[in-house]
Amino acid sequence: MDATGDDDFDVVETGISKFNGNRSNPRCATSLGRVLNFDMLLETPLGSSHLLAQLGGDRLFMLNASAAELWYCFQMSTDAQVERPLVQKLMVEYGLSEADANEQVTSMLTHWHQSGLLHDGSLNSVSDWVILPPFLETPVSITFIVQMAGLDFGMWIDDQQLTEPLRVLLSSMLRDGSPRLAHQLALTGFASQWQLYVNGELSSTGQGLDNALTCVLHTLIDLACQAEDRLLVVHGAGVKLADDRGLLLIAPGGSGKTTLATALNAQGFSLLSDDVVPVTLEGKLLGLGTPICLKSGSWEVLAKLRPDIMSTSKMARFDQSVRYLPPLGQPCTEPLALGMLIFPRYQPDSLPQCNALSPEVALQHIIEAEAVLRNLSQVKLDALATWVSSVPAYAISYPDLNSALKLVRLLIDKLPSSAKP
Repeated sequence: MDATGDDDFDVVETGISKFNGNRSNPRCATSLGRVLNFDMLLETPLGSSHLLAQLGGDRLFMLNASAAELWYCFQMSTDAQVERPLVQKLMVEYGLSEADANEQVTSMLTHWHQSGLLHDGSLNSVSDWVILPPFLETPVSITFIVQMAGLDFGMWIDDQQLTEPLRVLLSSMLRDGSPRLAHQLALTGFASQWQLYVNGELSSTGQGLDNALTCVLHTLIDLACQAEDRLLVVHGAGVKLADDRGLLLIAPGGSGKTTLATALNAQGFSLLSDDVVPVTLEGKLLGLGTPICLKSGSWEVLAKLRPDIMSTSKMARFDQSVRYLPPLGQPCTEPLALGMLIFPRYQPDSLPQCNALSPEVALQHIIEAEAVLRNLSQVKLDALATWVSSVPAYAISYPDLNSALKLVRLLIDKLPSSAKP
């Protein structure tokens, strides 16, 4: 067994993918000793693995059981030649020759250095997202107010040709009034040439109605997710179960999660969001209430469940043709405890499959789906490990929507009876 290879040391970067470090050795292992500042590193167990992170950073490092043992040995070593106790451990416990053990340790220490666990200087703390202090009172000129993730946003628009399409697009998020606003947005100009201001500062400019609608919606989503008390922002869809717990469908774009979430919403599950779900430090899921964005490939598939889909207007979003649908049912305005993690994958011409996942694999899937973590602290790292370990997690693959719905229903049936709709 390769005790220090890729199978035993995984580095996961939030928002990107699994990191595969260059295994070349530009510097000898002995020169890497004593450059590790343990005061700047965060650690917590996750299942049989070990999570590491830099204080204030946005990357996670996952070591499995064997790599974690070597890491602990490295931490505890007082030997001036830092590789010597690691070499001895590999020789004794893994039966490697001295030459092979030396090669493995040198490669491992170089990998750790290139991954950022070992460093030559101090780490720079990353500033977290911060919500501005609320405005004291709602300006009279507000066109309408939008609520997302428990926050109120004032929207001011000076052109009627922009106002009405936005009112339709944001209809599921509108509320009557608010004494305090988290942010103010102002859309000025005309559809042919517009400017978007956030809290008085110019944020974006552009041309065309579709671009204006898309820009406003995504700016609202970004602001709703950028609170300093977020544990993470999941790239996935969320629905509400009957006992007020949340079910997350987490996957990269193009996996079919939005189509599946729309179908579940049509079958009576309230929708949190179809694309991103912010998670509080306590592990609660927050609903955005945004309209469902459906690409052309899902229109015909969903037409029986949502006959209104073909009557909505087509829009251009990032050079793709999409339709926006308002979610059915009541919006989720209260934070929800997590009930289950599902990682869906549409695979034509295959048999339906379902596999239970360990917390380690679930976390890696969450990160590979481009979840966002910011300004990591020991509290956040501990909370993340607890959160992902607290509920069952499954990977499902399916050839069609009906098969997917059956699989999800079967998994919900495994939860306590109070969770069944």
